[in-house]
Amino acid sequence: MPIEFDPIESGFMEVFRPHPAFSGWRKKRKRCLWRAVGDVEQGVELVRYKDSFENRQHVSVSLYVSVPCEREWPVYVPAEVWHKGRLYRRAYLVPGESLVSEPTLGSGATIALTSPEDLAAWLATLPADIDRHIAPWFAQYQTLEAASYEYQIPRWRLEQAGLIPRTPGS
Repeated sequence: MPIEFDPIESGFMEVFRPHPAFSGWRKKRKRCLWRAVGDVEQGVELVRYKDSFENRQHVSVSLYVSVPCEREWPVYVPAEVWHKGRLYRRAYLVPGESLVSEPTLGSGATIALTSPEDLAAWLATLPADIDRHIAPWFAQYQTLEAASYEYQIPRWRLEQAGLIPRTPGS
């Protein structure tokens, strides 16, 4: 039986919006909740992946905090790390387990929903995951000092740009 994305989107919002951890958060676009705590911005978003089809929807729950960071980078820095003068810290929910830094199928953060039953089972796990993993993650990054970090450009990117010599074997 095909599964449409609209019930996934609405189910996600029906779980997150009324949860006490998200009281006062504003809706940003169709599937993102957002708030500002001073200079720190926090958000939770339902991510839909390009390999989704009518019979299978690949989704994940993405969390982010961002802080102001006006600087010039010597090479390209991905938009998920730095965008429009803000530096981002991200995490992705592995349902029923923990948070991870990468939304891969292997990490468990990206899930495939193939039926309304899969959707109902996934939505049923979200309230406990919010209490156990998501709310504490946001609580630790409410100040500018806690949310800020120094992004290290990967060595391979600097080598590719010719800013540092290539290491043998790379």
